[in-house]
Amino acid sequence: MANSLFEKALRHFNQGNMQEANRLCQTLLSNTPDHAQGLCLQGMISRQTGQSADAIQFITRALEKEPSNPNFWNHLGLAVQDLGHRHEAINMYRQGLAFKQNHAELLLNLATALTGEGKISEADDCYQQALALNDASVELRINYGNFLMAQGKSSQAIQQYQQAVQQQASHWLAHFNLANAYLQTAQYELAIQHFESAVTANPGFEKSYFFLAHAYKQAGNPDGELETYQRLAEYDPDNLFAHVRMGVWHEAKGNIQDAYALYEKVAALQPEQPLWPIRAASLFPAMPQPDAVNLQARQALLDSLTNQQSGNASLDLNQAFEARCQPPSYLAYHGKNDCEIKSRFADWMVNALGIQPERLPLRPLTGQKIRLGFLVTENHERVFKRVMGGYLTHLNRDLFDIQIACPESRVAGMQSLFPELRDLNFIALPNRIEPCVSTLQNAALDILFYFEIGTDPKNYLLSLFRCAPVQCTSWGYPTTSGSPNMDYYISSALIEPDDAQTHYREKLWLLQNLPTCYTRPNIPQQFKSRHELNLPDQANLYVCPQTLPKFHPDFDNILSQILERDPEADIILVEGLYPHWTQTLKARFQETIPDFANRIRFLPQLAYEDYLSLISAADVMLDTLHFGGGITSYEILSLGTPIVTLPGAYMRGRYTLGCYQKMNFHDCVANTPEHYVDLACRIATDKHYRESLRSQILQQNHVLFEDVIVVRELEQCLISLANNARQSD
Repeated sequence: MANSLFEKALRHFNQGNMQEANRLCQTLLSNTPDHAQGLCLQGMISRQTGQSADAIQFITRALEKEPSNPNFWNHLGLAVQDLGHRHEAINMYRQGLAFKQNHAELLLNLATALTGEGKISEADDCYQQALALNDASVELRINYGNFLMAQGKSSQAIQQYQQAVQQQASHWLAHFNLANAYLQTAQYELAIQHFESAVTANPGFEKSYFFLAHAYKQAGNPDGELETYQRLAEYDPDNLFAHVRMGVWHEAKGNIQDAYALYEKVAALQPEQPLWPIRAASLFPAMPQPDAVNLQARQALLDSLTNQQSGNASLDLNQAFEARCQPPSYLAYHGKNDCEIKSRFADWMVNALGIQPERLPLRPLTGQKIRLGFLVTENHERVFKRVMGGYLTHLNRDLFDIQIACPESRVAGMQSLFPELRDLNFIALPNRIEPCVSTLQNAALDILFYFEIGTDPKNYLLSLFRCAPVQCTSWGYPTTSGSPNMDYYISSALIEPDDAQTHYREKLWLLQNLPTCYTRPNIPQQFKSRHELNLPDQANLYVCPQTLPKFHPDFDNILSQILERDPEADIILVEGLYPHWTQTLKARFQETIPDFANRIRFLPQLAYEDYLSLISAADVMLDTLHFGGGITSYEILSLGTPIVTLPGAYMRGRYTLGCYQKMNFHDCVANTPEHYVDLACRIATDKHYRESLRSQILQQNHVLFEDVIVVRELEQCLISLANNARQSD
């Protein structure tokens, strides 16, 4: 009778029916309280229902009856490990193995525990012993593959996953892990193949769709990415994740109406969450519209922030990250003051996320260096090197302990970008955003320098938290963060207007030099000719290689006047990152410059050396209005090509002016749109004048590069920021 009850309870346990298994087991133990197998099973049930402490009591009683039962020691180790006592669990697994050395499950669990203790070699031995005993176990091969991946042995891990798939072709997890290994090693087509198999075998596992879509994206197949999300939505029509990701996809492609409809669908699925109306109101087209349209969209977002009360919202940080919840990045191209709208957005997010105001005390200064961290998020590493590399090279190591906070998967890549800087330390950030906050806080930084905020959801959302006692940002993204927890914006008196503080929520700190120690670009020994670049040999080339969202409609009239004034003019632009950017701008030119639009040429995206050749081939470079060149201005001026610029009202439209002021050269700075056209046309059509300007630029541009003076100035700035914070504590 007792054994029959036990078999029934065990069967229900294996089927996942914990309630019935528990009822039968309790009946068994009420009749036969010393039934060792029943006591162990009751412990297993308790563990599965989250009661590991009770599980330990039941399994301990079972061991009192059968102290040499290796299965009991195995389950006791698991329960003890649940409570965080890994070292004790290891002893229990070893006790079980003392009674049965060839127990594959004990070896597997021991390997897992040893890995957690950092005993990698011992763990590897256990995995191999377990496989020698049970080489047909798919689960064991998957676990060993995971272990190998964690040790960076991707090729060996792939072999384990491949064998698991061969042993059981329908095992979705084997396909999923194999696909993920291929994805991490940039074997995208193989990753797609096995993610597809994982989806087919287990269509309800959401992560398979996410990773499959990502593999399609990495493989350069955006349609496959979208179709993957559509399949998930067909399988589960109420799946928030699918609709959000489709909305993000359409938003990136400029399909604003489609994105809006999808966020409206998400809002209907989750009506209690005010995030989605905010997200819908944040949909701005990449290409700036006329001022009246831009102002209407900005006001609609402000109204939405007012109407959607965040105080009652409970917004999950990971959900905000997946939804890419941040102020529209295209605000900066409107030529308006973004301080109010970005501050309102940040306040809404802080309230919705439940972020509490806090201060983190600085460490005592006496005898210690300032612990200075730089935050770099995914895919921004190379820009970081160009903007901040000079600082990293020349900052005084007697004053600063420099830390680079970047994703764990990018640490090796960052190290390879700075091979000569062996004293850099790294803070490895987890993949998920939520633990990034505690990781940064636990790093005990004095100052955390966000080199840019708002270029991706991670650097924006992290800026809303207090991750260091002093937090600052700078011109990597040339507009205010709006965050109440960002203390300073470090800029330059050479590029800011008189009323600049009104443009920033942060306290503005003005350096007297340009805010970067920029390394002179490597110039190729020989440039490509106009013919090789598919450009006309005889035309006057007015080149503007800026990203297309910088082309505000106010710029169209200047382009029209240049083309009208100079019949030999060709204006050369570079196609946008997305095809719809180029299509939209071409269509706008057909409306605003119909008589001359055919003389505005678009080159395909260029390799860096071809881009430098284009600059060299130009007669004159044109700086866009409202948001002009930054890095591009350094590159252009390094070659001596004149840039005509009309300084704007905000720093992002004044960087070229700053370069010229640093050079004490003002011949290419316009004071009106008409003056801009006059300068551009004279430079392009008057070869003698153009060469004179080029010669002056080449003689004076040395002050723009490797400017160690600004490093010393930044050092004093950072010391002052730390001292100010200490005085206020």
